[in-house]
Amino acid sequence: MQLAVNVIEDITEVKRAELAQALLAQVGEVLASSLDYERTLQRVAELAVPELADWCGVSMPDADGLIRQVAVAHVDPEKVEFAQRLAERYPVRADEPTGAPAVIRAGKTQTFNHIPDELLVQVAKDAERLALLSELGMRAATVVPMTGPSGTTGALTLVRAESGRTFTHADVDLAEEIGRRAGAAVESARLYTERSHIARTLQRGLLPPQLPEMPGWAAAALYRPAGKENQVGGDFYDAFPVKGGWMVVVGDVVGHGPEAAALTAEARYTLRAVATLSGSALVALDQLNRELFVRDPGLALCTAVCVTLSEVAGRPTAEVVCAGHPAPLLVHDRDGRVEAVGRDGPLLGAWEDKTWTPVAVSLDPGDVLVLYTDGVVDSQGASERFGDTRLMEALAGAGDARDAVARIERQLSAFEVGEQSDDTAVLAVSRVKVPQPVQTADAAARSR
Repeated sequence: MQLAVNVIEDITEVKRAELAQALLAQVGEVLASSLDYERTLQRVAELAVPELADWCGVSMPDADGLIRQVAVAHVDPEKVEFAQRLAERYPVRADEPTGAPAVIRAGKTQTFNHIPDELLVQVAKDAERLALLSELGMRAATVVPMTGPSGTTGALTLVRAESGRTFTHADVDLAEEIGRRAGAAVESARLYTERSHIARTLQRGLLPPQLPEMPGWAAAALYRPAGKENQVGGDFYDAFPVKGGWMVVVGDVVGHGPEAAALTAEARYTLRAVATLSGSALVALDQLNRELFVRDPGLALCTAVCVTLSEVAGRPTAEVVCAGHPAPLLVHDRDGRVEAVGRDGPLLGAWEDKTWTPVAVSLDPGDVLVLYTDGVVDSQGASERFGDTRLMEALAGAGDARDAVARIERQLSAFEVGEQSDDTAVLAVSRVKVPQPVQTADAAARSR
C-alpha cells in the first residue's frame, strides 16, 4: 500500500510540474506578443485563473502615490466587474503596511494561507469596505513582486476563494517566476516606449514644422524617411530668408535612419546659420564642407543643392549651386518642358578645400523649380528603379509647386514595390503668376 501511495504522489508531482511549465510557456508567449504591457498583463491574469488561483490581480504604482489595479481576472465576469468597481471606489495608497503596497516597497512575497478577520479589518479600515471585501470570500492569498532589472515595478496578487485551496511552496514558486517574467516585460516595454518617444521628439526637431510664407513664391515639400520607426533620416530640406530674397536647400547625408540624424542636423543648421548671416550659398557650403571634413575626413559625407531666389533687374532669378547633388529640375510654364539646371560640383566632407560654381536661371511666372534627393530616382519597382526619365515625365506640365510634389508622390506610390529602401525628400518652388485684370468692353473699345 505504501508503494502505491508513493507512485501516486510521484505522478502527481510530475503532472504539476508539466502544468507549471505549460503555464510559464503561455505567459512567456503572451508577454512577448505586445509592447502594450497593460493589455498583456490582463491576459497573464486570465491565464492564472482558475489553474493557479480563483482570482488574479495586477497592481502598479502611479504618479499620484497610489497603487493602481491594471488587471483583474476571475471565471465569473460579474465578479470581475465587482472587483473593478471596488478598486475604483477604494484606491490603495502606496504606504499601506500590507498587501501589494508592502510587496512593491520591499520586493518580497507575502503569503496568507489563512486570512483571519483581523487582517480583513486592517485592510478594510471601515465597515462598508469590510462588507464588500467579505463578499469576495477570500480563503488564501499570495502577493508576489513583479521584478525587473531595475527593481520592482508592481505586484501580482493571487487569491483562492470558492475553491477552498491553499498555496503550496510550489504554487508560490510558480507565482514568483510569473512575477519575474512580467516585471522584466513591463520594464522592457516602458524603456522601449520612453526611448521611442525621445527619438521621435528629437527627429521632429530636425525638420521645419512648415514651410514659410515667401511673398511672390509658392512652395511645397515631400518627406519620406526610410524605416517604419523613423521620422527623419539622411535627407533634409529647408527654406529661409536671406539678404535680398530666399534660400531653399535640399541635402542628403550618407546613411539613413537615427544614425544619420546627428549629421543631418549639423548639415541643415550650418547651412541655415551661415547663409542667413552671409547671404551666400557658396560661403555656407564652404563652412559645412570644412566642418564635415574636420569631423571625420572623407567619411562624414553630404550632398546638397542651394538655390537663392531673388529679383535681378526686375526679373525673378534662381541662383543654383550643386554640391555633389542631383541638379534641380525646371518646369517651364510656357510649354511644360522639363530641364535640369545647375552645374555639378564636389560633394561635401570629402576634401578640405573645394569650390562650387553658381548658375543663374531666369524664371517666368508659373515656372516650377523642383529640388529632390536621389531617393526619388532610386525608388525600386518590380524590376527597375524609378529613374530620371520617369521623374521628368511626371513633372511635365506641372502647374505649380503643390502640383509638382503631388505628381511625384502619386507616381512613386504607384511604382514602388516592397519597403522603401532610401530616404526621399522633394522641395518645389514656383513663381506666383500675377492675375491679369479683367478688361471691360468699354476699355477694349478705347484701346482699339
